[in-house]
Amino acid sequence: LKISFSMLMVAHILACTWFLIGRSRLEAGEHSWLQEVGASSIDGVGQYLHAMSWILVPPSPPEIHPESNLERFFCIAIFVVTVLFIGSALSMLTGTLQEIRSINSERTKQRREVRQYLNSQNVPLDLTMRIMHFVDYKLARHSPVAFDSSLISPLLHSELSVSQRGSMLRVHPLLSLTATVLPEIFSGICAALTKGIFGKGEFVFTAGFLADAVHITSQGSFMVLDQRASEGSLEMCFADEVRYFAEVALFSEGAVHDVTLKATGFAEVFSMTSEQLLSTLQNSPACVSMFCEYAQELILQHQQMKRKSECWSSDAEMECARKACAENIIYMHTYPDPRKDLANIDISRDVAACKSQHAGTPAMSESERVEELDCNSPGCFKHLVRELFQDKLAKDEILPKLQESFVELHPSTGLHVRFSQPLEQQRAESACLSLVALIQDNYEAFAEPQALAGRLQQQQWQQLQHILAWTCPSKDMLEAGLFLLAVRSIGKC
Repeated sequence: LKISFSMLMVAHILACTWFLIGRSRLEAGEHSWLQEVGASSIDGVGQYLHAMSWILVPPSPPEIHPESNLERFFCIAIFVVTVLFIGSALSMLTGTLQEIRSINSERTKQRREVRQYLNSQNVPLDLTMRIMHFVDYKLARHSPVAFDSSLISPLLHSELSVSQRGSMLRVHPLLSLTATVLPEIFSGICAALTKGIFGKGEFVFTAGFLADAVHITSQGSFMVLDQRASEGSLEMCFADEVRYFAEVALFSEGAVHDVTLKATGFAEVFSMTSEQLLSTLQNSPACVSMFCEYAQELILQHQQMKRKSECWSSDAEMECARKACAENIIYMHTYPDPRKDLANIDISRDVAACKSQHAGTPAMSESERVEELDCNSPGCFKHLVRELFQDKLAKDEILPKLQESFVELHPSTGLHVRFSQPLEQQRAESACLSLVALIQDNYEAFAEPQALAGRLQQQQWQQLQHILAWTCPSKDMLEAGLFLLAVRSIGKC
């Protein structure tokens, strides 16, 4: 098409030039080719068509003889242009057509060989038709020209992989973060993907089978079958969408597919195993650390998702990935949350509440404030430690007392709440309650949140008590331990 358009443009320019020469000769009162063909008195369109016909007909032009040196010179120029430009253009067009014929003949040869093999093996007609349809699709989707990656540099090969698969991987929050902070690792992940083509009715993976790789749908139509729903089997269909399946298999051994993915037409799926991912990350300790932290949080998010819902959901899977990525240290440094900026934290309400509590009391010196820490006020954490050592608090009273004594754990104004870190607050509260249970030798309170299958045994509990007795914990040590557990996770926020 480009060659044909170029040829027409050159012919148009030559026709306009030929018409201009004839018109200028006519206006100068000299005999021109317009008078020769009797076109001097017709409209401009007719004159243009006469000029174009004369340009396109060479090398056997119509009976129009140049009447001046200028017209003769232009005729010679036309012949030169015709031979050089139009001839070379026709040669290129012929070569392109020949290349297309050779490509089609190669495809035809491959298709013919497959059919001859099927016929020689007496394959049933129905299966033969399905195989031939799949072969036609694969031949149409794949380039018949083999690409030799050794002809280009590794950098160019990585950039080629990113241009082909980058948009598909950037849908995932962790891979999008990797593309931003570590583009070299991202290009390696793009190159590590393995492409698979599935025909109509074929299963990409089946529920209940071990998941050894993450699967990413690219093109084609699919059906997701979920048989875990209480109301029966659920079917979800989608087409030409990028969706991620079994991502946990990259970070956990023994992961099992929860659903079945079936191709309802010709479809393309990319996959990557944990070994392929590790080979791209092994040269970057920072990226390994980022992926390990993400993996721990992702597994936790998946466990919570499965407890909340029985049915599989692509949106829920991606939401787990977003939450796990948002907890990543590198993500927090790359995309800082403005709510966590000290300049945006407003503590005026807490200061006002504190002033209202001490309104009317005389001003105290620094030494008097230190002495007040040893008071028996309910909100003092020293008072809390004293009550814990004396075992005066019931089990249900310990957590509210901790939240009251440590402002970091306050359920409405604590730092965990300000930084939107409910999981970190739960971990801090659980650690404090576990320490209190150890101090009070309360095995039931310590083991109650644990699952029956992995619950701490009494023998192990006695070993912990022996270690605790060896340390001889004091009130000051308990105060320091509780304070450390309450504020330790603030550094992650």
